[in-house]
Amino acid sequence: MTFVNSAVTRELTDTDTVRVTFAGSGELTIEKTVQNITEGTPPGTTNNAKPGDILEYVIIFNNFSNADISDVKLFDSTPEFTELNQAVLCSDATVPTGLNCSVATADGTNQAGYEGNIEWDMSGRMSAGSSGQVIYRVKVN
Repeated sequence: MTFVNSAVTRELTDTDTVRVTFAGSGELTIEKTVQNITEGTPPGTTNNAKPGDILEYVIIFNNFSNADISDVKLFDSTPEFTELNQAVLCSDATVPTGLNCSVATADGTNQAGYEGNIEWDMSGRMSAGSSGQVIYRVKVN
């Protein structure tokens, strides 16, 4: 038996769970998108990637209520078979007025190559009707 132009392929599925906590009587929605930067695909809720591709994840958070909230914390993690392509920075995020952002990576140093949990801690008050987003990029192993 001869195989011509064959390649080993594999399919992996990553089902994410983004968690958020906050204080106050407002209501917060979150939406996560992924974009394959290497292939130039549009942002969406699913994507395809090959080893070496760079994926950009965006988590949008929106206080759609009429009440302020405070102390917003977003929790996510690098997907399996990926690592950070660069450090996760609050300066890459859109932080609503009234919130101060810091990033924590509990499983190691926040730098390229990191694998694990990511936490964005947004202290302060988030006004009713305001929104923001955090961004991070990973490289597929």
